[in-house]
Amino acid sequence: MDRRGFLLNFGKIKKTAGSEEPGRTHEEVPKSAVSSQTERIIAKLPLAAHEGSLRKVFGASSHQYKLNEPLAAEAIEAFERKHGIELPEELTDFLTAVGDGGAGPQYGIYRLERMEKESARLAEPCRLRPDFTDDEWRQLEAWCEEQAEEAGDEAYDADGQRMFQGTLCIGTQGCSYDTVLVLNGPYRGRIAYIDRDFQKPFFTYEPNFLDWYERWLDELIAGYKVDSFGNLRPGGEAELLALFDAADDEPTKLEAIRGLSKLPSLQPDTIARLRGIYRQTEPFSPLARLTLNYLAEADYSFAEADLLDELSSGPEAQDRESAAQMIRTHIPVETLRNRIPVFVKRLHEEQDHDVVFLLLMILEKAEGIDFDVLRPLFIHSDAGIRATALHYAGKLPDKARHLSVFRAGLEDSDSGVNRNAMQALEEYGGDTEAWLRDLMLHPDAETRDNAKVLLELWPSDERR
Repeated sequence: MDRRGFLLNFGKIKKTAGSEEPGRTHEEVPKSAVSSQTERIIAKLPLAAHEGSLRKVFGASSHQYKLNEPLAAEAIEAFERKHGIELPEELTDFLTAVGDGGAGPQYGIYRLERMEKESARLAEPCRLRPDFTDDEWRQLEAWCEEQAEEAGDEAYDADGQRMFQGTLCIGTQGCSYDTVLVLNGPYRGRIAYIDRDFQKPFFTYEPNFLDWYERWLDELIAGYKVDSFGNLRPGGEAELLALFDAADDEPTKLEAIRGLSKLPSLQPDTIARLRGIYRQTEPFSPLARLTLNYLAEADYSFAEADLLDELSSGPEAQDRESAAQMIRTHIPVETLRNRIPVFVKRLHEEQDHDVVFLLLMILEKAEGIDFDVLRPLFIHSDAGIRATALHYAGKLPDKARHLSVFRAGLEDSDSGVNRNAMQALEEYGGDTEAWLRDLMLHPDAETRDNAKVLLELWPSDERR
């Protein structure tokens, strides 16, 4: 049966399915009603293209959930002969029974012709694997570069062609990120996400192309978030929590809990379970941080005490930064307004620039920043914190009453502080330029040099 014929028949199946089995929604595809995985895929695609998905789903506007006409088997055979390879069966089935590219994860699936253009050295052994250490990956990158040089290969991206040889590029995720299919070796048939700028590859969890593609459709139909499709463990709440319970290693447990992030919302029983997991997990561990984020999203009031504790007592800056980021993301504005003194106190105690920056973003959200809040930061030992304080001061409506703060910033030994002070003073025109010219006579050589640079950046009357 061809694709059009199957869709006509499936329309009849879908129309009567609800009356045959009460409780099944009209969007479910009964597996018994289709004879193959490719037919299930064809049937599910219209259901995935629900109203609003073009606007909400990353990359969907580029393919519009439409498939190209399938290829003839002879076209596949000619491609394989040309390159001396045999495509994995699942991709061949897709290209000949479903379509020659079109709708798919991210920006869609390439046509076979485009796959060929975006790939190289197809018959060579694939060197990618899912368990590279950072050192092993860097060694492979260096080896491929050496091989390209020894061979005198001047082709564009010659070392990259060796890095990703033995794979077929089936689509792009944008920027330097592509989706490839492994053509040979122990991982033949697997999908990998690669970065042309040479970050380590990521292998998706499915054993073959069709399983990967059908999972994408299933998650769309279920209303899951698919912007990071393939990077997260498959399954719903029950499956992921069962995986967590069965796992005896931390990475798998972490993957199981992280997989929950693709769900549109979590059930109360799952939230209760996450509370128990958080209480039993080592403080400040990645699992504790991830679990606490879910709890803050579901019920900030429950998580607030733990977040404030981590913000004040986190042993590492990244622990405090993580807590600040979660607070900024999840705290209700009314709650924040009542906590301004708490965050101001923490701001004045914090020594890490990134945490200070997030605390200022939190306070800005509640309109809780003024010159009294910023004053201790203007003289902080960390130049980055001084510069950030001046940046926020420059946005305050009463800055004209505090010009001495910005003039002191012009005299600071750090160029970043100087620039932020100058930007805050730009509207004061000639006065600021005069201050800068005065600094050209300063006894400190570094201050004079900074003033010279700022004057070169300062817009003259002719350029204003």
